[in-house]
Amino acid sequence: MNKHETEQEFLNKQRLLYTGQINETLTQVLKEKFPNITNAFLLFIMLEQAENIYHILIDSSTIVLIEISRINPDINNVLVDTVSVNEYKAGLSSWYRRNLDIAIKLQNKK
Repeated sequence: MNKHETEQEFLNKQRLLYTGQINETLTQVLKEKFPNITNAFLLFIMLEQAENIYHILIDSSTIVLIEISRINPDINNVLVDTVSVNEYKAGLSSWYRRNLDIAIKLQNKK
């Protein structure tokens, strides 16, 4: 996979993120808790047995982790945690770090 394809994938996922096509509750949480953020990028989805955890770059220094229950995906049951990019990056493999760097580059373009 070359860099252009990866950038395009991030841009496609960004469009899906804001239209509710990835997860309607996720889109609702972003709009409610981060109303001024319009250039977020979905980095990773961790699929757990009872919930999905979405890793989203909301600006070049901040990532939010949004945990949504599969059983009860109501916005009132969502857990949101914020982590700095530096903290997040510390435990990543080179593949994930590369993707994070691409998302930050795209974010800085807008």
